[in-house]
Amino acid sequence: MICSCSSESDKEHSDVGNDARVTMILSISGQGDNGYNDLITQGLMRFYNSSGVILSMQHPHSMNEAKEMINSWVNTPSDSKELLVLAADYAELAGSEIHSLADNKKVLLFEAKDNDKLPKGVSTFYIQRYGASYLSGCIASPHWEATIMAAMPGEQPLEDAIQGFADGYAKGGNKAKVFYLANDVSGYAMADSAYRYASRLDDHFVFPLAGSSNSGIYKSSRESLFSTMLVVGMDVDCGAYSGRIPYSMVVHIDRIVEDYLTEWLQTGSMRRHQTYGLDSGMIEVVLSKYFADFSYIWEDYYRDYYYWENALKQYTDEAKEKEKAYENK
Repeated sequence: MICSCSSESDKEHSDVGNDARVTMILSISGQGDNGYNDLITQGLMRFYNSSGVILSMQHPHSMNEAKEMINSWVNTPSDSKELLVLAADYAELAGSEIHSLADNKKVLLFEAKDNDKLPKGVSTFYIQRYGASYLSGCIASPHWEATIMAAMPGEQPLEDAIQGFADGYAKGGNKAKVFYLANDVSGYAMADSAYRYASRLDDHFVFPLAGSSNSGIYKSSRESLFSTMLVVGMDVDCGAYSGRIPYSMVVHIDRIVEDYLTEWLQTGSMRRHQTYGLDSGMIEVVLSKYFADFSYIWEDYYRDYYYWENALKQYTDEAKEKEKAYENK
């Protein structure tokens, strides 16, 4: 015997979503980063479980493969309501490959600052990291040395975060060093290289901006027993990953994705563009609840149990104002 249970709410979701299809082209660096990419998947799966849509997740291994996937989706006729969700890697491809869309097709592109050159039906959002990074730098500013480890140069979200942390850290009178793991997207998947470089930063405050490669930095911080290295957690609350993470810069991209997809399913369209900064609540600095157990080994200003909490409160409003000024440049 086969039986099933349902509720009225389940039926409603099914009725709304049974003629809708969502295709997600994942980042080339893929899932399993315990951070940004996995958060995107979580948002997609929550939407899928509540909506009844048909969901397809495609993982290209090169830009050429991603290009083929985009072209196939754009040019394949369909009678369903269709949404293509593109990871941040594909901003340039979206601009060069998507020239027009059928009325039943929409596109959501991550991490694009504007979409003036994109056709009707393409929606974009951008997570402005300057403010939260500035706040992170302010909190770290008493530390004598800091290194920003980024995946690659030229990526706007990374460059905003680099500038923010550097500006905040300069409050202590020091200059943060910047190190790029690679010159292309391979820097997001170089955990071993990140581990080796981090192992040389015994007394630095490390600000990681390297996607999946960040795991190598966290591993190094766990295994470097005789050092004073501290690390900012990235994308999710990383306090449990290492005792050397006093706080994390958390990005709620799962909520953003879920909100956009729900808007599309209910209305058939999405807002053209939106930027999410520190004021939005979609990006924030979160203190680790585990770090206090290790604080006795740090310098005097870190021995104060309330140092981190007080610094977070002290600099939050300033960081919001600095972000507004940065956006208006």
